[in-house]
Amino acid sequence: MPPISAEVVIAAPAARVFAAVIDLDAYPRWNRFTPWISLSSASLAVGVELDLDCRMTERELLRGEREVILALDRERWRFCMGTSRTRGRPGIRSARWQRCEPIGTDHTRFVNSEEFAGPLAPLVYLLYRHRLRAAFERYCADLKAHVEADDGGAGPDGPTHGDAGTPRTFTDRAPGQSLGTSPLHRR
Repeated sequence: MPPISAEVVIAAPAARVFAAVIDLDAYPRWNRFTPWISLSSASLAVGVELDLDCRMTERELLRGEREVILALDRERWRFCMGTSRTRGRPGIRSARWQRCEPIGTDHTRFVNSEEFAGPLAPLVYLLYRHRLRAAFERYCADLKAHVEADDGGAGPDGPTHGDAGTPRTFTDRAPGQSLGTSPLHRR
C-alpha cells in the first residue's frame, strides 16, 4: 500500500526547518498533531523509545502511542519514528519519515509520510488513511507557520504567548498525566 503523505514549501533554510522538527520540547506550543510527547529534545537518538499523543481530528486524540526513533540524519535533514518494536501494537509496524529538502538557500520542501506493514496494516490504512492525511496536512501548515513566524515561536493561530506571557499550548493533558489507551492499542 502507498505511504500516506503531505508536503509543504516553507520560506526558510532546511537546517532551520529541521531544527523545528526535532525540537520536541517546543511541540506543545505549535504542533497540534503531536500535542504531547514524553521524549525531550536532549534525549533524541536512534533507538530511544517514547510515548506521544496524535491528534487525528479536532475531536479524536490517540493517547499514548508507543513509538521508537528509527532514524536521525542531521546532515541530510531526515528524521523517522515508528511503532515501538518492543512496546507497540501487535500486528502492525509503522515508519513516519519527516524530510527537509532544500530549494535553493532560503526555501525548503518539507515532506511528512508514513508507511504501514504487518497483518493489520491494510485495516489501519483503510480506517485511518483519510484522517491521517488531513492530520499530516495540518501538521505541515503548523510547521510552516511556526518556522516562518518573525519571532520563531508562533503556533498555528499566532504567537504562542498570551497577555501574561504564559505559553499557549494545544495539549489536552499535562506531562506525566496517565496515558490512557487508543483503539489501536487494544489487544
